Amino acid sequence: MSLVPFFRMLHDLDNFYYHWPTTTLPSSNTSAFSTLSAFEKLDDNTFMLEAPVPGFTKDDLNVEVLEERYLSVWGNAKYTRGASEVERKFAQQWSLPRNADPSSVQAKVANGILTVHVKTQGPPRRQVHRIALE
Repeated sequence: MSLVPFFRMLHDLDNFYYHWPTTTLPSSNTSAFSTLSAFEKLDDNTFMLEAPVPGFTKDDLNVEVLEERYLSVWGNAKYTRGASEVERKFAQQWSLPRNADPSSVQAKVANGILTVHVKTQGPPRRQVHRIALE
């Protein structure tokens, strides 16, 4: 019995996760495949995001806040499987909750789950700009 089909399947799975959509719609707080918010509201000022990152450790991942509006997570994990070296890549981006405080973002990885907490700067303020008619 040959193991070639099994290793092809593993290779295809790695490619599947590598090419997984890396951004969400820029104008929303939703993922590309869901109408629900990626961040779960814990209380009035705290939100949480959990994302599966199987096989990645904290040394393999990078977490950044872009333009004070987006949370970007990316990384590479290399390991040896049999006689070959395997590299897995992860990249995902989410919109932060409205009125989020980028300096409050905290992230940790445990048991293949990335957990991110972010606080908001109070209730969202409506920004209305009146335009003078000429």
